[in-house]
Amino acid sequence: MSSLDDIAKHINKKYTRIIDSLHNPSLNEVVSISTSMIRDIIHLMTNKFDLIPVVGFSGGKESTVLLHLVVRLMKSMGNPDKLKVIYIEISGNTHEENIQYVYSIIKKLGISQDNFVHLKSSLDFYKAIKKWGFPSFKRRWCMNVFKRMVLIKYIKSLNKKIIMFVGDRFSDSVRRRTLLSKKGILEYNRSWNQYTSHPIAHWSLNHVFSYLILNNIELNPLYYKIGSSGNCVYCPFVTDIEYYRRLRKYYPEWYKKILQAEQSMKNKGGALFVANRAVSYTHLTLPTN
Repeated sequence: MSSLDDIAKHINKKYTRIIDSLHNPSLNEVVSISTSMIRDIIHLMTNKFDLIPVVGFSGGKESTVLLHLVVRLMKSMGNPDKLKVIYIEISGNTHEENIQYVYSIIKKLGISQDNFVHLKSSLDFYKAIKKWGFPSFKRRWCMNVFKRMVLIKYIKSLNKKIIMFVGDRFSDSVRRRTLLSKKGILEYNRSWNQYTSHPIAHWSLNHVFSYLILNNIELNPLYYKIGSSGNCVYCPFVTDIEYYRRLRKYYPEWYKKILQAEQSMKNKGGALFVANRAVSYTHLTLPTN
């Protein structure tokens, strides 16, 4: 295995086989597999080929677990300063409490400001809606404009290849399982020009929460109120009316922002609930206060 691609294929094949053989794994088992995978990647790819290891941290529960795993392992290997942690704020659509949580975790894990990168687009999400309509399942322009383009610009500035660790899981959704099964645990993403690893793909939701509790890691407080991290307050994949009711109760200013955008777009073919076939916007009214 002399080339980087050969090593990546070897790691992918090795851990895909291990994960496929799992049946009702314990927390210790899934942690052990993830740790071994991350160690192999760092040893065989980052150290040997000088790739920059990067964790994509959003403030969500999965990325928090993943960040803790990678930081702990790299500290034990004696090379924590090689790690970059990238947080991408969605300008105009990220809850301020999520940003506060991200910075608190970075501080608690002892990640230096030199190793932490806070990225965001110069565009505003709700101004972009007026141009392109609400993003939907088939038109996720938000991913391209506010994440992909921002990340690619940063990667180019490094002038090096990276290996990005992300916290996607098989059990997130049928769509996620299909994509991960097709692309693999470790893939080369040509459109993003990077290697991408999914070290906790085999974890269940129970594993994620158990790991947080066992390691005394605070869960993003927004989960207790709106059921999500708040990095994307509006998301085309969140179509449950209960989410918007919670948002209306706890954060009426954010709810108003979404509803006003919805009302302004309802006759232009780009409305949130028309695009996603969720519930009629008429059932979501502005707070009276």
